[in-house]
Amino acid sequence: MNEIKPKRTLYKNVFFRSRLEAKWAIFFDELGIKWQYEPDYDVVDFGIGRVYYKPDFYLPDYDLWVEIKPQSIRSISDGDIRKIVGWANDYLEILVLSGVPRILNDNSEAHYLFTYNPKKKKVNPPQAHMRWCECPKCGRIDYRPYGGIPCACDKTCYPEPQLDLLGDELPEPEGHKSSNLKKACSKAANYEF
Repeated sequence: MNEIKPKRTLYKNVFFRSRLEAKWAIFFDELGIKWQYEPDYDVVDFGIGRVYYKPDFYLPDYDLWVEIKPQSIRSISDGDIRKIVGWANDYLEILVLSGVPRILNDNSEAHYLFTYNPKKKKVNPPQAHMRWCECPKCGRIDYRPYGGIPCACDKTCYPEPQLDLLGDELPEPEGHKSSNLKKACSKAANYEF
């Protein structure tokens, strides 16, 4: 199988190692998410030693490190997984986003969150199906399992289950399919470099 080589790409006076990373920067910009590209690196435990590793993005408003991969996590090399787990071990969490920014519909497609468990003193198994979501009431953008709502503001925007006129509980809104998220995905996908 032929592997496609990443193409260095300029966006907003930043040279990205790949177009895919630049597309995620566009996605973040469209949603008003502040980002820093490869702002820092550190030596992390590789499982069989220590290596230098630099995640692709840091999102300061979320205090979140992000790694971009062109393929599903199931296709990522063991070495890359070890670096990601090492980073989560040292920095508490890292979100792995796979492929281009898009609205995920199928539960087999997934972004993964790796988090450190201080009680067990090890990294938890990755949490799958993380999706960007937008609260339909306050507009906050966040990432949650399956992109569900209520997002980060569940206690203020949705203190009680939402009911219809007959008193039946309404289905939870699908925050990962908001018009703002669709617009950000479209702009990232169609951006001309």
